[in-house]
Amino acid sequence: MFKTFDTNNDGFIERSDFLTFYENASRSKAETVRENLRHHCIRADLKKLSEVKEDESFEAHDMPRFKISKNDEYFSLLMSLLDH
Repeated sequence: MFKTFDTNNDGFIERSDFLTFYENASRSKAETVRENLRHHCIRADLKKLSEVKEDESFEAHDMPRFKISKNDEYFSLLMSLLDH
């Protein structure tokens, strides 16, 4: 990697050289690049998971446990599955 992308031969890869490397890798090894991004908690839309605030406001009546417990048919069905 350094032989190819250390353009000024100082033992370091400059930002622009790294971006060139990554661009080449994303074209030739797309799946590997995607996997590397996933391992660094980068989503498919290239946003960091830590920087994304998901909408976490749920009403109680929207929650599955509420719907199951308030509907006798659903509750009985669920309990019957546990018996088997």
